[in-house]
Parts: sequence; C-alpha cells; structure tokens
Amino acid sequence: MVELYEEALLSGYWSRDFWLTGQPSPLAFRSTVKPRVDEAILAGMWLQKAGYIADFEESPGDAVIARERALVKQSFEAIGEQLQVSGLVIAQKTQVRQDPGTVLPPSDKDIKQLIATLPEGTMQLVALSLYELGLRVFELLEQMKIPPSWLGNVDRSIIGGQTLGYLPDLDVVFSNASDIEKRCKWRVKGKSGKIRWVMIPPKLLRLLWKYAVATRRALLKGKPPELRSKHELFLNKRGQPIHYDNISLALRRANDTLHRQERITAHPLRHAYACKFIEVCILEDFANAGVDPKTASYEQFMRSGEGAIVVLQANLGHAEREMTMRYLQQLAGREMAFRYQNAFNGEVDALTEDVSRRTSSKRDRAAA
Repeated sequence: MVELYEEALLSGYWSRDFWLTGQPSPLAFRSTVKPRVDEAILAGMWLQKAGYIADFEESPGDAVIARERALVKQSFEAIGEQLQVSGLVIAQKTQVRQDPGTVLPPSDKDIKQLIATLPEGTMQLVALSLYELGLRVFELLEQMKIPPSWLGNVDRSIIGGQTLGYLPDLDVVFSNASDIEKRCKWRVKGKSGKIRWVMIPPKLLRLLWKYAVATRRALLKGKPPELRSKHELFLNKRGQPIHYDNISLALRRANDTLHRQERITAHPLRHAYACKFIEVCILEDFANAGVDPKTASYEQFMRSGEGAIVVLQANLGHAEREMTMRYLQQLAGREMAFRYQNAFNGEVDALTEDVSRRTSSKRDRAAA
C-alpha cells in the first residue's frame, strides 16, 4: 500500500490543487507525505495484529509493484482529465503579489486582542515576532535559530548574530551597553536569497531567550536526541519545529474566537509592522520639527517619511523601493482622507440640516 501510493503523493496527485484544478502540484514531504506514509504503515501493522490481514511486511515482487504503480498513475491521470473537462474545477490562482497600498492593516487594538487569544507560549511569541520584526513566515520558520551560547555550548563555528540565521549571542541578550540596539541584530536570508540585517528590540530578544531556556526546554523533555539537537527556536507540542500549518491553524482559531470578519493572518502582521514603523518615524520627525500632525500637509507627510522608507526597505527586504513607498502613500492618504472628509462633511451639513428641518415641519403639519 505504501509503495503504491507514495509515488502518487510525491507526484502531487493528492494535493488540494489537484482536486480543484486537475493539475498535480508538489507536496511538502515533511508535513504532508511522511505523516500519511507513517499512518499507512501503522494501519497495516494494526490490521495484521487484529487478524484482518496476513503477511503485511512481506513485499511483493518488483514486477507486481511496477505494474500496480502504473495503474495507480493512470487512474489519477484519468481523474485529472475528468476534472479539467468537467467545468467544475476552480482555475488555478495566479500568484500576484499583494499591493500593501490596498490593504488596511490591523490596528494596535486588533493585534493585542489577537495575541491575547492565541495559546500561551509558542504561538503568542510567534505572532509577536512576526509583528515586531516584520518577518515573512518562512523567514521565522527557517531562519530563527538558537546560537550555541544560549544552551551553554561553545561552538566557534557559529557566532550568534553574525552567522546566518542564528540569533545574537548571550552576551548581547544581557548587555546593558548604551549601543545595545545596534548589537541586537540578526542576519536573515529572505526572498531570492537576499541577505539582510533584522534589528530586534532588546526586550523581545530577552523574551525569545526566556522561551528557549524555559518553554522550549520543557517541550523537548523526554524527546529523542535528534529533536533536541535541532536549532530551530519555535517548537510545537510534539517538540518538532513548527510548520506553517501550525501557525495558520492557531490564527484561524483565534479569529474565530474573536468573531472577526476581517481575518488577521500571518502576512497582515508584516503589513501592520510596516505601517506602524512609518507612523512612529513620522511622528518623531514632526515632534522634532514642531509640526502638528493634525494639520500637516500631504507633502509634509511624504517628505518626513522619506527617511523612514530607506530604513524600512532594508528591514523588510524589499528589492524595489516602490513597494515600500506604498506604505507611506497609504498612511499619508489615510490621514488626508479623514481630514478632507471632515471638511467636506462640514460644508454639506447645512444642506442636510435644511432638508431635515423641512421634513420635520411637514410631518408636524400633517400630524396637526
């Protein structure tokens, strides 16, 4: 059973996209293929133990396996053709990069509620890290690693903060130096292999260390050595490095609990980080220049935000400046929209009030 269908799994015939479009798509081996293969083996062992089948461990001949594999493949190919001609399939989605200028990011209150609703421990800290660092999910999953110094080990081949993917060393975590913000940095490989520095707030870095030596250690208690030797920071309840599906499920349940119509998923936390970063930078510049943000012009917002864009582009790992600029345009446009709408409302209120008075007067005469 395993040998027959493993190839179908690896080919992508059991993917969600296949049953929607008829087109096979690759599966994630660790999260999709391996658990099902393991489950099939356990099921076969149970069936044999219960007396329902015999000779489960006996392998059929190579010729039999080859023939049956060909039949399985032929069957799935036929299903794919039927799906494509049935008219019931959903066209494959084109991967279009989401324009941040069209996305309204979650507010500070929304994010606070979401994090408070998530399970304590791993998931709360994952959401906090995505928001405070503006990370892509795969960067957090694959790049956030524990340096040996956090575990009391000496490994000169790995220098925390300098070696790609490893968080700063322990001496940085507990440093009280005046330049601590400059030392709390972490090298990350983003999209297209682009490497950048991510600046970590010192308090968040200490919280990550506390998670590593307390929560993470508890999750690994009694687990096999191969799990304890892994360097990924965030683990699930089984002591394994968390997967995207773990994060997605936790966020979905939190949104359901909060009865949110506009869902907060992982990527909007990155948008929220970008907008918040620009907003804080502009308000800081306005305060230093004595500018009232309530009366600042669109040009003043854009001019003040130019410096923030330079830093934010590097922080987000954007290859094109235009992509980062859209966050600034969104913020400036939002502030202007409220102000101009209020001015417009004040201008037309007199007309609305006049219609309201005439309507009330007519109703009073009819009642009399």
